[in-house]
This record gives sequence, structure tokens and C-alpha cells, in this order.
Amino acid sequence: MFGKRKERDEREAALLQRLEELTGQMNTFEELAKRMNASENLTEQMNAAENFAERMNASENLAERMGAIENGLAQIEAQASAGQETLLTQISRHNANIDNLIDSIEERAKDRSAARKQAAKGRDKEEKFLSLLDQYQELFFFMRQLLIQSADGAQWTKQFEVMDSALAEKHALCGLSLIEQSGVPVELSLHEVIEARAVADASKDGKVIEVIQPGCVYMGKVRKKARVIAGKWNGENGGEK
Repeated sequence: MFGKRKERDEREAALLQRLEELTGQMNTFEELAKRMNASENLTEQMNAAENFAERMNASENLAERMGAIENGLAQIEAQASAGQETLLTQISRHNANIDNLIDSIEERAKDRSAARKQAAKGRDKEEKFLSLLDQYQELFFFMRQLLIQSADGAQWTKQFEVMDSALAEKHALCGLSLIEQSGVPVELSLHEVIEARAVADASKDGKVIEVIQPGCVYMGKVRKKARVIAGKWNGENGGEK
């Protein structure tokens, strides 16, 4: 906008200079008219008058052009002012939208932070519950072993089979499975072999012959390996030692 004002000022200065030149010419014409009045040649006087009239018309046209230029500059300034106000309004709205977006992002960040804290608390509670469950499961496992080895072991064995069947479904619903089976092949991902015991039966070679402490799988991941004794066949003439 300042560049346009400078251009307008330069044009006005040029026009004023032109007017001064025309004024000087008019003075010259006046002197010429005086000489024409003194001349006896009427034709020359008429021609001089016509030239003077033409130059006067040119001066009037120049004044009209200056007026038109000033009006055009005024319109340009008005349009520039209106455009500036519109631009400022758009910038203000854009800034307001940015502020609202930042507020929304901050609120979401707070919500995510709260959700992470809540999830961490949930995982901590879950870990504590699973630890407690491990202790109860180990206690139940040892009690079962003692009862099975008692005088009423056969009766207890049947009762535990019924209980295991009922609990297996509950365990599956919770994503929990126990590692406590004997007679299955040793898997290092599931079993921790604490002893390799010689066996006479080749079919027991590399299999779990006794579970010392049960293990647990939770949600598809091994939480704790079972501690077991594995069978080791020593050959056809070997035997348990």
C-alpha cells in the first residue's frame, strides 16, 4: 500500500510540473497575442488564436485526467483497506482455530495419560492376583499329592479328577492353564528339569516322570515353568537307580 502511495505522489509531482510548463506556454501565448494585435495580418492573428484555444483545451483535458487519476487512486486505497481488514479477520479466525486445536490435543493427551495410568494400575493388580493364585495353586498341588498318597488315595484321586475337569473350563475362560502333567515329553519352554532320573522303560526316556512344582501359562505366555524330574533310559540292560 505504501508503494502505491509513493507512485501516486510521483505522478502528482509530474502533473504539477507539466502544469507549470503549460502555464509558461500560456504566458508565451499571451505575448504572442499581443504581437498579433499589433500585426496587420488578420489571418495570422486568427491562426494564433486557434492555436491558443487548442492548447487551452489540452490543459483542460490534462486537469480532467488528473482528477480521474486521483479518483482511481482513492478507489485503490479503499479496496486495499477493505482487503487488509478481510485478511486480518481471516488471520484472527485462523488463530482461534489453532488455539481450539491445541486445546483439543492437550485434552486428548491428558485422557491418554490417565488411561495409561489406569492400565498400569490394572496390570499391577493383575500381577498381584496372579502371584496369589500361584501360591494357592502350589499349596493345592502339594495337598493333593499328600492326599493321593494317603490310605484313601484312590478315593481322593477320583474327587480330584472331577475337580480338575470342572476347573479346566474356568481356567480356559481366564486364559490360564497349568503345567502339572506327568508322562508327557519334556519341553524346555515349559519345563525346568532339576533332575534326570534313570529309567528301565525306554518309553519314559525324555518324559516327565514327576512334577516337583507346577508351572503356569497365562494368556498364551509361560508365566512360570514347571520344575520336573525327567526320565533317562540307560540302555536295554539298564534300570532305575
